Amino acid sequence: MKKYWRLISLSALLFITLLTLSACGTSIAKKDVLTEDMRSQRITWGVKADTRLFGLENIRTGKLEGFEIDLATAITKKILGPQGKPIFVPVTSGTRVPLLKNGNIDAIMATMTITPEREKQVDFTHSYFDAGQSLLVKKGSPIKNISDLNRRGAVILGVSGSNSVKNVAKFAPKARVLQLSDYAQAMTALKSNQGDALTTDNGILYGMAAENPGYEVVGGNFTKEPYGIAVNKNQTRFRNKLNWALREVEKDGTYNRLLLKWFGNVTGDETLMLNLIINEWHPLLTGLWNTILCSLIALIGSLIIGTFFALLEISQHRVVKIIGHVYVEVFRNIPLLVITMAFFLIIPMYIVKINGFTAGTIGLTLYTSAFIAETVRAGINSIDPGQMEGALANGLTYGQAMRYIVLPQAFRIVIPPLGNQFINLVKNSSVLAFVAGFDLMYQGNLIANDTLATMPTYFIVGIMYLIITLPLSYYMRHLEKKLA
Repeated sequence: MKKYWRLISLSALLFITLLTLSACGTSIAKKDVLTEDMRSQRITWGVKADTRLFGLENIRTGKLEGFEIDLATAITKKILGPQGKPIFVPVTSGTRVPLLKNGNIDAIMATMTITPEREKQVDFTHSYFDAGQSLLVKKGSPIKNISDLNRRGAVILGVSGSNSVKNVAKFAPKARVLQLSDYAQAMTALKSNQGDALTTDNGILYGMAAENPGYEVVGGNFTKEPYGIAVNKNQTRFRNKLNWALREVEKDGTYNRLLLKWFGNVTGDETLMLNLIINEWHPLLTGLWNTILCSLIALIGSLIIGTFFALLEISQHRVVKIIGHVYVEVFRNIPLLVITMAFFLIIPMYIVKINGFTAGTIGLTLYTSAFIAETVRAGINSIDPGQMEGALANGLTYGQAMRYIVLPQAFRIVIPPLGNQFINLVKNSSVLAFVAGFDLMYQGNLIANDTLATMPTYFIVGIMYLIITLPLSYYMRHLEKKLA
């Protein structure tokens, strides 16, 4: 048990060190951003990757494209010179401010409306795009403006985290608002008659209408939605420099050229499943590989960590046993998404920046290890205690008896539930989609937002998950029969 005590002491020391760093360290987000950017010749922008015309990942090239992408590039060149390089980090309406606060990004240019509430959290430049909230409905719909939706039974679709959802409550308080995670899901819900209208800023809606000829934007604008570039509080020099760069791109004609490029001639695109497979095979295979890699790392890591904490749980030492029990209960009872978001948003604030793939893999590993710990513990407890006693009586140490006598039998018993955990692990890897982990689900979301062919896209994604899980399922059954 001395070996286990050394491991526990090292773990405790690491935990205390991390706490000390968090308490005493200087937040990355509080550094002078302009000075850092001038030194590195880079500006890191938080941008949309799911919003047509403004910021959308081209799934064929893997590059982000849109009005805001081009404008951010032009501003970067104005501030840093011709050698300046923009770095783009995909954000959503819900993650953009936390990513700014923890220093993962320097500025937000992601269809973010300037509002008094948001100005309490961040500072804005002057407006670079004056949008207005409107409605998207099926052609021939009796709904012509926001007043037609102010009635009992009306359902308005929106995207969670956007300012549009809050505005609807003011203009149509009697209607029910159904919030979806992204625009592709919202559009699919509208097509499925889950709502009477979809609302957001007009520029976004015109892009969606162009993709779907059977739908139109109606009612004009019932709000003013000025978009601004958001920066952290106390970054006055950086904000002033951004305002200067905005004025410069407006003066030299760059701004008007970008408006004409992205909003002057919007065209639609009908997507069939066969075309989807032909055109999008590369990003889908990239997502498949990242899902397999994440699952493999998490599988090995969770098996090792889970077995270790299972041994702690059956220890005769009360403190050791409590440590194992606390670990299992904490990670088993907190939702996987919460654990993943903690690593993605909180750890970079004080310790080190990690990308979405790393955060998702760590979260998935720890979450799964808690369930594996309970499975292995149950397997160990099912072994006759006399075997351990006999091994100790024959001169084996506790560690040797556990390694050579108990654990091999325990693993043979728990193969079926372990197989289920491994299959769940593969499916749970889709959590990477929430932190831009570039897994299969993330790539599927990008394709769905690009083409708005939501149902065919997710059908193909489901088939690709089966390609991973079915062989794993059959192998675990084969292993179970072989060791029976």
